[in-house]
Amino acid sequence: MISLPNDKEWNCYAVVVGKKIEKSAAKRNRKRRQINEAIRLLEQAKPVSSAPHSDIVVLVRHAGLTASFEELKTALSTLV
Repeated sequence: MISLPNDKEWNCYAVVVGKKIEKSAAKRNRKRRQINEAIRLLEQAKPVSSAPHSDIVVLVRHAGLTASFEELKTALSTLV
């Protein structure tokens, strides 16, 4: 994960699943969609804060491909 501060009123996210990690585009896109959905749900659940906001890049590694949706949400909860 890479995080840099931004001057917007919200966090911006990018999810990267490299071709070296998974050759199949369909599997890479599925994992990317799962992570984006987990981030969306976590963002909805948190209260609005005045904390500084960031541009965040989530880099998926091999362990992330086999993780369940609940495991992804738990791991991302520290990020959001």
